Amino acid sequence: MSSVKEGVAGKFMRKVPNLISFKCLCHQENTALKHVYQKFPILENFNIKLSSIIAYFTIAPKKMRILENAQMELEYEGCYRLLKPKMIRWNSFFYATHRVQLIYPAIIKTLKHIESISILKTDQFDAKEKREMMEDFNFIYLIHWLSDFLCPLCSLNKQLQNANYQFSFLKEQLINTTTFLKQEYLVQAADSLFANNLDRIGN
Repeated sequence: MSSVKEGVAGKFMRKVPNLISFKCLCHQENTALKHVYQKFPILENFNIKLSSIIAYFTIAPKKMRILENAQMELEYEGCYRLLKPKMIRWNSFFYATHRVQLIYPAIIKTLKHIESISILKTDQFDAKEKREMMEDFNFIYLIHWLSDFLCPLCSLNKQLQNANYQFSFLKEQLINTTTFLKQEYLVQAADSLFANNLDRIGN
């Protein structure tokens, strides 16, 4: 749509030569984040696991009811539903990751319950596999790290969704966000799982 040759923007610009065209900033940010996930296998693998865990519940109403009951037993303020991460939905990575992190104890409790009451071996195996996947150190580390790391990006994206904003104010927000992320989550992560990839993340 934004192609200067055959896209809508290009056709308008042929009629109105002084027209300026630029892509949606929210969409650009989300696309950049998608490429980051694809570039680093550890993130891509995490997202695959996260999606499989979410799908495990969302396609089975009975499992969702057990998860809701587990949240009630653990005295959550409300009943939280799992959200599917989608590449084209703005802030989807943050919302999906943060929601699983928020109700992590309830999910583990549910998986253990399903594992204990299931009659079929396949159902027991599926529940056990998902539980062990979630109890893996890398998964626990990343679900907390990404929940924190993506939060400022989510806030920035919401600002970009405003109907009107000044570019000078936007520039300041971008600088503040990137500076904060580098100081709080990238520089201090030198001894973490991202040690070998810090230079590329920073760039």
